[in-house]
Parts: sequence; C-alpha cells; structure tokens
Amino acid sequence: CGVWEVHFPDGLKRDREFIESAEYADYCRNAAVHPGRKQARGQHLGFYTEFPTEKNHQVLLKVGLSFVDLAGARNNLRTELDHWDFDRVRRELAEQWGRELSGLHVKTASEHDKSVAATAVYHTRLDPRRIDDADGRFVDGKGRVRTVSTFKPRTVFSGWDAFRSYFPLMTLMDPQLVNDQVATLLDVVKTTNSGLPKWELMGVDIGCMVGDPAVGTIVDAYLKGIRDYDVELAYQLCLETAFGPRTHRDDWQRYHKLG
Repeated sequence: CGVWEVHFPDGLKRDREFIESAEYADYCRNAAVHPGRKQARGQHLGFYTEFPTEKNHQVLLKVGLSFVDLAGARNNLRTELDHWDFDRVRRELAEQWGRELSGLHVKTASEHDKSVAATAVYHTRLDPRRIDDADGRFVDGKGRVRTVSTFKPRTVFSGWDAFRSYFPLMTLMDPQLVNDQVATLLDVVKTTNSGLPKWELMGVDIGCMVGDPAVGTIVDAYLKGIRDYDVELAYQLCLETAFGPRTHRDDWQRYHKLG
C-alpha cells in the first residue's frame, strides 16, 4: 500500500477540456508514488493498495470516514460496521433504501419509468449530507470541534439549485432533514457571523451563485409546520438578508432608499 500524488502547477486551469486532454493524462502518468506511506496531506493525492489475488479471489475492504480526525474514522467504522459479512451489508443496505423510497409511489406500467424515478430520488438523498461522527462531533465553520444536541449538522447546501424543488420535496419525504438543514444554516450564521448562506460547504458560505435561497427554504419549512429550531432567529435573519445588513446584494442601501 502507499500514496500517489500528482503535482499540478499553481494557476493551472483545471476545466473539463483540460481534464480530457493529453496534457492532463501526462500529469497523472507522472504521478509520484510513495510505497509504504500510510498518511499524507495535499491537494491531489490518493491511497492505493495491492493484493496478491488469484482467479476468483474475493477481497473485502472496509473504509471509515470522518471530517474530524482519524480516531473518529476508526470509531465510526466500529460503530457502523463491526463485522465482515458482505451479504449482510448488501441486504441491510437494500432494506434501508427500500425504506427511503417507500414514500414514492409511481403510477405507470413502465418498469423503466419506475427505475428512473427511483434513481432520481436516490440522487436527491446524497446531499445535504451529515457531517457529524458517530459520537456527535463535527467541525464547524471556524474549524472548532463541537457537538450539538438539538439537530444533526449537515453540509453541501447548494441553495440556488435546491430551494425551489428539492427542499419542498423533502418537506414531504423527510421533514427532519429539512429541519436539520434550517438549524444548520442558523448555526453557520452564529458561528461565522455571516449572512444566511447562498452555498454552504463545511460550515462556510462560499458565496457561489445568486439570490437568497436560504430564505425560501426557511419560509417553506415554517409554513409547513417544520419549526424545531430558533424561529425568532430565523425570522430576524430572513429580514436582515432581505433588507440588510446581512444581504448578499450589492448597493442594497441605495436600492432600499430609492426603490
């Protein structure tokens, strides 16, 4: 086992055209390989492992993940997958996804259309993802390791993509997820002293795209009775996002003065 690492010069534009180019392939082909290394930090690296397999030889591999630390990853693995029974994992995952999709009823004679609908719903369940470990720890927008007891912190709030269709769907399929998302947005504001995020990632508003999608998400949740968070704070932040001073809009003071 070991680590591979690709060096891309600073300022290199890594767009789709470049990634599909021979130049990109050359960079990857010349990746540095570090056999035996078990830990590494960097931007363009990965872990590899090799097994002396024979024909029909099966390899079982478990991976623990944590946004907090290595100990968290190990504990997550022990807590969530404490065995090596592959068939059991497959069976339990099928049952779990069956429960996730149980609220979806598609009236059609086409099995293909049913498959497309189920696949689309599967995609909607990928984000916003949980970022807390099995022991409740997570890293907030200031880089601090914390725990909270009133909600499950989430990340990847792609607001402008999701406020008009995804979150209204989740108010029907998974109200708790919506509540957790609203509570997370409020926590981001309190932690970073920012406005309501347009596009949140790991507790920080990266400022991507336009509009005030968090406001629509919060209002929709409130009107549908999803309110297990600080409602007064949510209302105040919605006002400050619309009228200032926590707005994302340039020259907002002149707009409100002159109309």
